[in-house]
Amino acid sequence: LANAARELGTGQEPAPLPERGASEVALANHSFNQMVKDLRQLEHDRVVMLAGISHDLRTPLTRLRLETEMSPADQATRDAMIGDIEQMDQIIGQFLEYARPSDTAASPVDLSELVQEAVPRYATLADVTLTLQLAPSVAALSNRMDVLRVLDNLVENARRYGKTPGKECAEIVIVTRMEHDTAILEVMDHGQGVPAEQLPLL
Repeated sequence: LANAARELGTGQEPAPLPERGASEVALANHSFNQMVKDLRQLEHDRVVMLAGISHDLRTPLTRLRLETEMSPADQATRDAMIGDIEQMDQIIGQFLEYARPSDTAASPVDLSELVQEAVPRYATLADVTLTLQLAPSVAALSNRMDVLRVLDNLVENARRYGKTPGKECAEIVIVTRMEHDTAILEVMDHGQGVPAEQLPLL
């Protein structure tokens, strides 16, 4: 039972335990076997649910992309909107990857290149000014879409809550650099920051 519990704890699926012997041993093994079955069912339900959600979301995204490409907006705005749609589609794809039992391995990501790729989307935001301080190449072992999501969230938070005092815009500085063997990505604004009493609520 202890060995089977260790296997389960490391993500493996242990073989069913024998439900025989002393009554308390048989009952413990039966309960453990039932738990393994329940966990397997939960995993199956999660796969089906995420696959269904991903499939259903992609249909309106396809329509939205077609409407965007036919929009009378200027080319830069269209490109930024299409970029957003493509990123959403990639995120949905990542949900599908997450739904599969196998883990997705990290791969080398150039943070400076990734920031340059994201900049056109931010350039369409009227209340944001960007300053880039990017090292020539900052390689990190990571998941590209995860880093893009983090970057987008930080820029959006700065846009909403980090406007420079006395101005109507958020002045955002994005920095990439290597520090010894660590890849650094920083997103900074010139806002007033979170009040000290609200920090525990974060």
